Amino acid sequence: MLKPGFTADYSEVAEDLLNVSPPIGSKFGMLDRAGDRKKWAKIRKNDEFKFELGNPSLEASLMTVQAITNAPVYSPYQNLFNMQHALSDQYETWQRVLMGAGWTPYSVGIETEKKKKKEKKKRGGYKPKGYSPGVYKPRGYTR
Repeated sequence: MLKPGFTADYSEVAEDLLNVSPPIGSKFGMLDRAGDRKKWAKIRKNDEFKFELGNPSLEASLMTVQAITNAPVYSPYQNLFNMQHALSDQYETWQRVLMGAGWTPYSVGIETEKKKKKEKKKRGGYKPKGYSPGVYKPRGYTR
C-alpha cells in the first residue's frame, strides 16, 4: 500500500499558489512543463540535445529561456513545428487545417509511429488454449 503523498506532485500546489499573480504563475507553469518534458525525454532515452523540430531537450531549453527572459523563443518554435505537420500530406485534411491554425499534433489525435507499433504488438497478445474465433458459439439461456 502506498503512503499518502508518496507519488504526489506538489508542483501543482505551488503553481496554484503562484497563480495569485498570473505573470509569475505563467512563468512557473512553463518551467514546470519544461521540467516534465525533460524528465520524460530522459525516461524514453531521448535526451540527446539536437537542433531539430520535435526534440524534447530543445523544447525544454526553449521553454526555460522563454520563462526566464520573456524572450519569445518557444512560440515561434511551436509555430514551425505545427506548420511542418500541417504541410505534411500524411494526415487528413481536417487535421492539417487545425494544425495550421495552431493546434498541436497531439491535440488533433495524431499518434506517433512508435505508439502505433506498440499497439500492434499488444493486439497480438494472449489467446487462451483451444480458442479460435470461428468455433466458439455462445449458448442460449434456457429456463
